Amino acid sequence: MPEGWVWATAEQICTFITKGSTPDKNELFADQGEVPFIKVYNLTKTGKLDFTINPTYVRFKTHNSLLNRSKAYPGDVLINIVGPPLGKVAIVPDDHPEWNINQAIAAFNPLPSYSNRFLLTSLLTETIMKWLLKQANTTTSQVNLTLAMCRQLPLPVPPLAEQAEIVAEAERRLSTIDALEHTLADELKRAERLRQSLLHRAFTGRLVPQDATDEPASALLARLTAQVTSPKKGEGPASGGGKRGRKPKAAGTQIGLSF
Repeated sequence: MPEGWVWATAEQICTFITKGSTPDKNELFADQGEVPFIKVYNLTKTGKLDFTINPTYVRFKTHNSLLNRSKAYPGDVLINIVGPPLGKVAIVPDDHPEWNINQAIAAFNPLPSYSNRFLLTSLLTETIMKWLLKQANTTTSQVNLTLAMCRQLPLPVPPLAEQAEIVAEAERRLSTIDALEHTLADELKRAERLRQSLLHRAFTGRLVPQDATDEPASALLARLTAQVTSPKKGEGPASGGGKRGRKPKAAGTQIGLSF
C-alpha cells in the first residue's frame, strides 16, 4: 500500500449501497417509457453504460412503489452481482434524473471525497475481482454476490487529488487499448474478406493465368472416369451370377455452376 493510502470497506466510503429488483413482465416497456430500467446487458467491461441494447422502461408509479429501493441516480457506480461473468460495470449517466436497476445489479453511491471514477477503476482491477469471486456463492452454472459482500468489499483510498491523477492516466491508457482493439477488429474483418476473395478466385480459375496448352477439363474428366470404371488388374468382367455394380456415368458429364 503506497504511503498516504488506506484500506476501507465499500460501506465506509459510500452513502448507500443497494441492489435492484425486477417487476412482473407487464410492468416493463420496451424502447420508450418514463423511467429507464437498467439490465446487466447494459453494463460493459469498459465502464460505459450502453442503453442502446434492448432499452427497457418502467412507469413512475412502479419506480416509486414496487421498485423504490432499487433506484439509481446519475453518478452511481453499478456492477453486476450475478454471473458469469462478473465484472461488468458502469457509471449512471445524467440523461435522466432517476433510473432503476434489476435484481442482478448493485449500485454504489460514493461519498464526495471518493471519486466515482476511481471506484469504477478499482472494480475493474484483477485484485478486486479476485476478492469478489472468492467471496461469491458459486454453483455449477451461476456466480452470485450478496449485498453484504458488496458492503464489505475492501477498497484502496488514496488522497483525492491522487485519485483524479490515477483515473486520468488509466482512462488515457484504456482509450489507447480500445483504439487498438477497434483497429484489430477491422483488420480481422479485412483479412476474412481477402480470404474469401482468394478462395473464390481459386475456385473460379482466376487465381493463376490460364495456359492454352493445358489439357482441356473435358479430356481430364473423361480420363478420370475411365480410370474409375476400368477393371482392376487381374480382375475380369463381372459374371452374370455376381452382384451387379452401379452403372458408371458417361464421361464428359458436366455440372452447371454459375459464378
